[in-house]
Amino acid sequence: MGLDGGEGWYLSSNGKQIGPLATGDMLARATAGGFAAADLVWHPSMQGWTAASEVFVQRGKTAAPKPDLDSSQWLRLPEIKIRNFTYLIVLFAVAVACFIMMATAFLSDDSSLTLPLLGIFAILGWCCFLECRGTTLRNTSLIFPARPPFWPHLLAYRMITISLDQISSAGVFSNGDHAHGLVLGFSVGQVRLMFDDPFFRDLTLAAIAARSPHLNGAPKNVG
Repeated sequence: MGLDGGEGWYLSSNGKQIGPLATGDMLARATAGGFAAADLVWHPSMQGWTAASEVFVQRGKTAAPKPDLDSSQWLRLPEIKIRNFTYLIVLFAVAVACFIMMATAFLSDDSSLTLPLLGIFAILGWCCFLECRGTTLRNTSLIFPARPPFWPHLLAYRMITISLDQISSAGVFSNGDHAHGLVLGFSVGQVRLMFDDPFFRDLTLAAIAARSPHLNGAPKNVG
């Protein structure tokens, strides 16, 4: 890939995603001080996220992208973890509001509200815990929070572990700004993973595909 990449560079640094950035901006960063070892970059012309230090090579006061990028090594790291911080923030905010209402009911000696609110608070706390664990790719295993079909965006109720060898198909869908799904098919059914950003959904799919050579072709859009 040459310098004609133009706009559309994305940088993942210190847990934050920045972009889209112009090629000139990326070159300026490389010239000014380079990138940290954990920084990753992606461009629509690339197959996946790659270490920034492998893409932009500092040579004196100029920098240029390396040709023949290969992101397969990064996608096959022993462990990749992704968390839905938007879901976590919403759940935490609702849990705090529930706690305040529960404390108010308790202080006013209203037992008819205290116990139901305590139950809701416990459920929200459990959901927050599962969101903190997030979706994890560990070697050939996928660990993720299962969600009920009636409200899959926020409410996770348990963690599921599956082997990547069991996956026979993959599809993607989006239902709004913060509801982006990955559908994985098996011989006996399917499971759905939810993400608050399509970037993290696509990153997870790319990592699964890199570890599962039996999955061929582009993922289907399941709508």
